[in-house]
Amino acid sequence: ALNIDMDKTAATTSNNTIYGINLDMDNTSATEGANTMIGMKVTPTLTHAADNGTPIVKGAVITATGTANGASTTTGMELTATGADNNSGLIINCSDTTGAAGNADLKITSSANPSDYFTIIVGAEGATNITTVDADTTAAHLTLVADGNVVLDAAADIILDAAGNNLTFKSGGTAILD
Repeated sequence: ALNIDMDKTAATTSNNTIYGINLDMDNTSATEGANTMIGMKVTPTLTHAADNGTPIVKGAVITATGTANGASTTTGMELTATGADNNSGLIINCSDTTGAAGNADLKITSSANPSDYFTIIVGAEGATNITTVDADTTAAHLTLVADGNVVLDAAADIILDAAGNNLTFKSGGTAILD
């Protein structure tokens, strides 16, 4: 196992950049065939020998902590995919377990209350559910703010189902149909 613990303790009065791991890979001699380069592959597996306990496996845990000193910025992860005929910034392939609590292809939790969250689940045939959850009340509203049009282009029906029995259409903030 590789364990890196690096602490910078000396004062710095000029600009500096610190890398914990800087991996630079180049292959400029490939001329033919399917050439694959993987910068990092992480495959943790945890299997209990008996059917008890709680196995928890995490492929990666990334914590970026900034400071309020100066004009600071903290980014947890930045992905760039460029230069190919087809570029994908992030591909998530999450096992579909129908009806299992907690399944989500993407889950974003609130920093104010991690029990409040937003999920996207993609199932068979590409069926997609977008869900918001407020753990305490029904205030997990979904608001789309578009700097342009909002287009719903369905191959079948468009269904609006309001449990509150009220649909309001506005123009410029004024209700035109309620």
